[in-house]
Amino acid sequence: MGVDVLSIIDLMVRKIKYIEYIDDKTEEAEYKKENIEELKSVASSYSLRYKEKSLDMFLQEINLIEQEQNKNQDGSGNYVNLMTLHSSKGLEFNYVFIVGVEEGILPHSRSFTDENELEEERRLCYVGITRAKEKLYLTFAQQRLTREGYSTQIPSRFLGEIPQDICEYYSWDS
Repeated sequence: MGVDVLSIIDLMVRKIKYIEYIDDKTEEAEYKKENIEELKSVASSYSLRYKEKSLDMFLQEINLIEQEQNKNQDGSGNYVNLMTLHSSKGLEFNYVFIVGVEEGILPHSRSFTDENELEEERRLCYVGITRAKEKLYLTFAQQRLTREGYSTQIPSRFLGEIPQDICEYYSWDS
């Protein structure tokens, strides 16, 4: 007999008291709780579609997705890795794109009032920058759609700390 994937996720979250563990009343905790709810929503659709075989099907699909991420249509293995700056530590790539290099994103707005947190954001930015072996692209938006609507963005202060003689600037407008 197979196992229902939603039941397993519910049981794990409950047994390890994950919601209580992450719930420190911050915006990041809310984001993590939303991610758990999204995972449960996906699991629910598997449970409805595959019944007691939902775990098997869920794991098979994850395996297929992982295999597909490791090759493109011509089978060359060239693909894009999407990751956080934290998870990029120790890795190197020929080309690195760091998007959202804007005040409030990198550095994150929560670091503005604490010099130690701001310094940690600077270190994370450095980690990302040093992942590039051939070419690094740092991008920022002039305007961004947020929950509150459109807002004008300010390029990150970290951009001003990079020696300007090694930078090339391009604009979407040009």
